[in-house]
Amino acid sequence: MNIHAQHHMVSGPVAARRALICIAACALLGACVSDDKKIAPLTDQPQWVRPTNVILNVEQPEDRNSDGYDDTIFVTIYVFDADFRAQSIKIDCSYDFSLVDSNGAPAMEWQVPREVVNAAYRREAPGPMVRLRLSIPQDRAIALGGKPYTLLGRLISPEGEAVESSGGSSFTLRQKGR
Repeated sequence: MNIHAQHHMVSGPVAARRALICIAACALLGACVSDDKKIAPLTDQPQWVRPTNVILNVEQPEDRNSDGYDDTIFVTIYVFDADFRAQSIKIDCSYDFSLVDSNGAPAMEWQVPREVVNAAYRREAPGPMVRLRLSIPQDRAIALGGKPYTLLGRLISPEGEAVESSGGSSFTLRQKGR
């Protein structure tokens, strides 16, 4: 299996946002270790938690149908409450995702219903997380290929309240010959 990684030099607000995400992840991992250096068990989530921060971890898109164009985006989502710092939290919600170009114009959008989100929850060391697969139709993959994009996410509660992701994740959709 070939693994391709692309590295981009980033500065300004994007770099600061990424540094904040890394610091939060390190703090969470530190909170997961007990005094005897073993991974601490997850605590029960209080009833009063509310989502205040959504962090997306997006893998390099993949060409799942082997036609030379990236057509699948895997995204892992962690949700946090600023007043409950023990771990990430599980929220009954749906998600809206937007793939935006370098000018901020939407190129694609996805709506993921609550039932799909609830079925995708897993418990990991930092706490509950959701891993979703976003598919790009063949005609769109060909049209979008070779250009840089950013994936943005929005959590939508059953009451209709929205929490935007903390920044987005940027990448280039690969295409044949590039």
